[in-house]
Amino acid sequence: RALEITGSIPTELALLSNLEQLVVSFASIAQSGSLPSALWSLTNLEVLGLLSVGFNGILPSDVGNLTKLRVLEMGENDLTGPLPTELGLLNNMESLSLSLNFFTGTIPSELGLVSPLDDLSIQFNRLTGTIPTHLIRLTNLRSIRLDKNWLTPPIPPELCSRRIAGVIEILTIDFCHRYSYADCISFCIQQQQNQTKHL
Repeated sequence: RALEITGSIPTELALLSNLEQLVVSFASIAQSGSLPSALWSLTNLEVLGLLSVGFNGILPSDVGNLTKLRVLEMGENDLTGPLPTELGLLNNMESLSLSLNFFTGTIPSELGLVSPLDDLSIQFNRLTGTIPTHLIRLTNLRSIRLDKNWLTPPIPPELCSRRIAGVIEILTIDFCHRYSYADCISFCIQQQQNQTKHL
């Protein structure tokens, strides 16, 4: 049963050192508007879900403390600033969703170190630059949602090959939409054909 929760996340949360899952969604919680520092002491967390909770400010480098995380979900908040490179320390993470925020800067190449990553969702932000080639290391990726950012071509050829082969099931980026609104498969085919012509 859903509960209506207001107020702030208490600092005493840091005392729950054995906590493995913390999920709060669609609640009116605020602590100076920013993510509470108590979160980064919960080093046994495997699931951290803070969906549409109203947090703003940055996602701090301290997120790298949570090395047991399998799922990190912080969509539909007002988080800003760059994605921390310390996300690359979360080497058990299978799902990362930071969609519908206001993150800026580039996609950190360190994400390529998170080998179990299966689902990467960071659409609806303000990310710029190209897709880092380091993401080709993520052989477990099945879904990559990067649309509604300001990213530019190309797509790393290995990612395109996997999308065409169906290994990657979803790949969405805005610049693909000139070929197909739903997905990048048509863009990938065209990109491969263009590369072949220049060999």
